[in-house]
Amino acid sequence: MNKNYNYINNTKMSAFDGWYFRIVDDQVSVAVIIGIAKTQDKWEVFYTLCQSMEKVSYDIKDFVYQEEPFAISIKDSIFKKHYIYIDD
Repeated sequence: MNKNYNYINNTKMSAFDGWYFRIVDDQVSVAVIIGIAKTQDKWEVFYTLCQSMEKVSYDIKDFVYQEEPFAISIKDSIFKKHYIYIDD
């Protein structure tokens, strides 16, 4: 996967970029938000489980982004167009 996420990396200002996944079937309805946030002090990558509103944060070095085919990894968790695996 491409470890260079240069879209935000080149800015000196605060920034945010994010992705939203919605999973619905007969037994569950949950949303997952993945985000990258940059303040003047640090970078942070995170995901939020909207069923429980639990935010789990990691260092930016744990983030891997791939455009084609779309995939995001945060440490051992994987987020793809038709597949999500969250390692607690």
